[in-house]
Amino acid sequence: MHAADGVIHVEAPTTGTYTLGQFFAVWGQPLSSSTVAGAKGEQTVYVNGKVVTGDPASIALGSRESVQIDVGEAVPYHPVDWSRSQL
Repeated sequence: MHAADGVIHVEAPTTGTYTLGQFFAVWGQPLSSSTVAGAKGEQTVYVNGKVVTGDPASIALGSRESVQIDVGEAVPYHPVDWSRSQL
């Protein structure tokens, strides 16, 4: 991340599909269907506003994808205002 806005910017020497799990690994934090950066509990995962199930580490990072992971109590999805990110 280049800024505190939570936007992940992938810069890689090769093209390919990169995942949220790879980002967490580089960040040095665990990510699984039961743990998010050390927080444990029931998860609600949104990708572009839609609830997804399974291991969040397998979520592919794409251009302007919005990923929200709630641990514990689910909160309403918060869309990203891409006009503010300058991407």
